[in-house]
Amino acid sequence: MRFTVPVSGGRALERMAFETDLPRIERGDEPGNPLPGCDPNTGANCVNPPPGAEFYPLYTSTRVGGTCFLQQGGPNIPGTVNDFGGTSTAEYGDLLFVTYPDVGFKTISLAEDFHRDLRADPCGRG
Repeated sequence: MRFTVPVSGGRALERMAFETDLPRIERGDEPGNPLPGCDPNTGANCVNPPPGAEFYPLYTSTRVGGTCFLQQGGPNIPGTVNDFGGTSTAEYGDLLFVTYPDVGFKTISLAEDFHRDLRADPCGRG
């Protein structure tokens, strides 16, 4: 799967991030789950890639006709310009605690995502 990098004002985005909600998916609160789930309060047992996963979707970037594209399928696609680390651990980054409103005008922060801010052009230009 290939798609163009989003544009703003006619220019490709200069910054982007990768994020996945694996910690929420791995919470372990579904009936019959034998694995220790991701602890939403501490982040304990929150892992990337998921336990037992043989594959986790990765994005890479390429250029076609001078246009930057993101593609899904892993780091070995011919024409790849940037593999963003080449693994789900590198691509999706560190555990992110997300803050939500809670009862009594308080907030609660839960381990919900893995997040990595690229802080650079995904096709490696300037």
